[in-house]
Amino acid sequence: MNEISISNNIDEQAGHAAGDVIIKLVEEKHPIFTRNGADLYIKKKITLYEALTGVYFQIDHLDGTKIDVMTQPGEIVKPGKTLPVV
Repeated sequence: MNEISISNNIDEQAGHAAGDVIIKLVEEKHPIFTRNGADLYIKKKITLYEALTGVYFQIDHLDGTKIDVMTQPGEIVKPGKTLPVV
């Protein structure tokens, strides 16, 4: 859970100190994406053939745009490797 705290910025009442505003953000799980800091990750299974000869697939991003992910033939993909976005 993340919190955003804004100190001494709410309306003051005569004779009283300004208070704090604390906003708590609760992250919901997404069926495809996981988050690590500012980065989004997905897990995608590819075949051995694709890992050795190149792979192409699209990801539907959260905002609806399509992201192309591709490796070149001869570029070997090892387990856990980050694939380049085209």
